[in-house]
Amino acid sequence: MSRQGRAAALGAVVLALGMTQVPWAVPLAMAGTANTGGTDDGAATATAGGGALGCAAERITLLAEGAPVVFDIEIADDPEEQARGLMFRQSLPREAGMLFVYSRPQPASFWMKNTMIPLDMIFIDDSGRVLNIAAETVPYSLAARSSEGVVRAVLEINGGLAAELGIGPGTQALHPAFEAAPEGLRCPAE
Repeated sequence: MSRQGRAAALGAVVLALGMTQVPWAVPLAMAGTANTGGTDDGAATATAGGGALGCAAERITLLAEGAPVVFDIEIADDPEEQARGLMFRQSLPREAGMLFVYSRPQPASFWMKNTMIPLDMIFIDDSGRVLNIAAETVPYSLAARSSEGVVRAVLEINGGLAAELGIGPGTQALHPAFEAAPEGLRCPAE
């Protein structure tokens, strides 16, 4: 897809959400993958390398408080990867995360056993909407942190980033895993 095509695709998201001016450059710069531009009516558009924002398996975009935030992600989609998660890691780059994807929507519960860094656990339903966040989880804790409903995926990022970036319940996530996303926010089939 051309740069103009990617910009038009994201522009459709901007219009669908009723946004007219969006401060794209700061959140996207953190991911290190964005190009920014503008339109004649003052609405901002943005693109990321490799396709429309959020529509690549190795990237997720969260439309946080009107501005997209992009994370480069590892996918945990089988039981072995999901059991290990981010255990034993001493650090996680600011713009990185791990997306746990389930074959069908289900309740999810996580603990921090053998996890050395504080995390935000973002519970996301099948439509890509954030249901709840377990913020700044405590390393090595055995306390269960659970979804408030059935989820299609859970995104783990560095602890405290969700609040800092304006990610909260109701935030929309863009990724191919969210097949039930609203029409204008659904990624094309790969």
